[in-house]
Amino acid sequence: MNYNHINTNESIVKLIEQILPVLIDIDKDIDRIHYALQLIMPKLRDGEYVAIDLLEQLMDQIESFQSEIQTERERMKKSHFLFFLV
Repeated sequence: MNYNHINTNESIVKLIEQILPVLIDIDKDIDRIHYALQLIMPKLRDGEYVAIDLLEQLMDQIESFQSEIQTERERMKKSHFLFFLV
């Protein structure tokens, strides 16, 4: 069998190398927001604010997004490794 080098892999590796640092920065920013919201939640629970429900929903969304980013980072690391093997 004759295998030809595919330049597409190089392009994909370059793209992953550009996207991965951005995802890491986004993840760090989301961590900061999540931490800040955790700090203000107890204070809001003591007072009876209607915004508590909205903040709790926001916290849930942030946690979900963090999970998605972590999953995607792991997937990208694995695929990045596989492209180097090809």
